[in-house]
Amino acid sequence: MRVLAIIPPYSLTADHKAVIPAKAMLPVGILAIASGLKQLGCEVQACDLVFTPNWQAKLLQTLKQQFDVFLLCCHTARNIPAVKLVVELLQSNCSSTRIILGGNLCVQFGCEEFRKLGIEVNAVVRGYGHGVLPAVLSTEGDIQPSEVPAELPLPALELLSRKTHWLYHQASSGQYPIVGPGGFGCRFRCRYCQAHMGTPLVFRNNRSIAEEIQQAKQFGYTHLWCVDNCCLASYKSAKGFDSLVALQKLTWSGMTRPEDIVSLGKNPADISKHLVAFSALTEIAIGVESVSKLVLKRWQRTSSSDSIQKVMSYILATSRIKATAFVILDAPGSTEEDFWQLREFLTTTKPSTISWTFYNSSPQEILTGERKAEEYGFYHWPFGLSEISPARIVQQAMIISGESWCGWQVDHDNPYYENSRRVGVNFRNGIRLFQTKTARATTGNLWEAWHEEEI
Repeated sequence: MRVLAIIPPYSLTADHKAVIPAKAMLPVGILAIASGLKQLGCEVQACDLVFTPNWQAKLLQTLKQQFDVFLLCCHTARNIPAVKLVVELLQSNCSSTRIILGGNLCVQFGCEEFRKLGIEVNAVVRGYGHGVLPAVLSTEGDIQPSEVPAELPLPALELLSRKTHWLYHQASSGQYPIVGPGGFGCRFRCRYCQAHMGTPLVFRNNRSIAEEIQQAKQFGYTHLWCVDNCCLASYKSAKGFDSLVALQKLTWSGMTRPEDIVSLGKNPADISKHLVAFSALTEIAIGVESVSKLVLKRWQRTSSSDSIQKVMSYILATSRIKATAFVILDAPGSTEEDFWQLREFLTTTKPSTISWTFYNSSPQEILTGERKAEEYGFYHWPFGLSEISPARIVQQAMIISGESWCGWQVDHDNPYYENSRRVGVNFRNGIRLFQTKTARATTGNLWEAWHEEEI
């Protein structure tokens, strides 16, 4: 059986060209599925369209060969337009098509939902696919993994060309995405997150981890970014992972929950001792999200701003491990006061850096026609779900970016700048950050539409 694994463009221009992303990670998920299918005796090829503006021509050239099965990944709502066009091209140019969708969005969308969007496929894998590989070749409809194996097939990186590898290496700053010590799934079910992929926490087999670390090094990667949700969910697993990474003379970073760090010891000294014991870990990202108790309660978050502040101090006290704070802007029900409390918290806590996102509403709203898939994206343009305007949310993002990324200080006496055409923020060093109100970045990263000027 001949299989083609297709990595669609992230997003498209108005004339359906692929937008070249400023940042991108190697598609190890679909390549692991490809590897598993090869082990079943399939002949597998890959067609990566992420960095190809005229992607239709490349795909049509590939389709001069005959394939029995097509695999496509759809990770976010923003991928939907590209996936739809890829599916239409396959159906109009192939005499026989079996099309399978997988990816994070498929936790929420199955065959019926995709059909409503005009995307007709044979099957949708509603979670991790490496435990349902035989079903991918034959089952019709939604494929719901009942159990997630601890061992992940080694991603078939050899299926990508040397040029494609170079492009991913550049777009990821040499970072390789890996399911690390946190394993598959998650024991938490935060309402803003689908990264659990519909499964409870399953720790990954150390043997497959060691093989993948070695392969990442062979392909020129020097740093591993753990895409598992909670890299410190088990200290034993994290310490073992750290030893494997150090053995290959690489470094790693990942994200975790404050609760996991608090559980490392009964007192600050114990926690610090465990953190210092990591030799290859360089950065831990912590989900702050919001300091509003009401917002955190709605999201089913059990951590508090006090516990997060303590956790940040434990990490930073190592002097070797950086601490990144994740925050979410435009949370439903949040207020202007909530933002300034968040900003005060970040100023006091002093994380190494801050990463912000805009809250995205449920993709189910695409099905009802309330929103378009193109509007989704963590950095695109806020939906206006909070109690303040989308333009003000953008200004909040500018404040965080200016202070965290550039080291500026916002002008408290006159922070916000706005006229009929532009919206921006004034900083004390005589700098203004602004954008025209209608500007949008084609990559989806809104800050690429921002400009700096002296005032």
